[in-house]
Amino acid sequence: MRGLSYSDRELLLRVFDDLKAAWQGSDQEILQDSLAWARHLAPRFGFEHALIRDVTALSRYLVNNKSATDITAIARGGLLYVRTLSRIC
Repeated sequence: MRGLSYSDRELLLRVFDDLKAAWQGSDQEILQDSLAWARHLAPRFGFEHALIRDVTALSRYLVNNKSATDITAIARGGLLYVRTLSRIC
């Protein structure tokens, strides 16, 4: 698997920023939606366990690092991205 380039990372951060700017809800809503997504994910190929682990880690960063705004902003953006994808699929 190819790693992310710097331009890939920059694009992801811009997408996260756009999602955060459009979001009108609370962090609690993001966490609830992430939990619902994880509960409904049916692991079939094995990589789904890693996705659930990553969403869990992002959720933990969002809850436990309120003073570290960069970390919480990236976690919030990542969880909003998952939320958006779960509504599309």
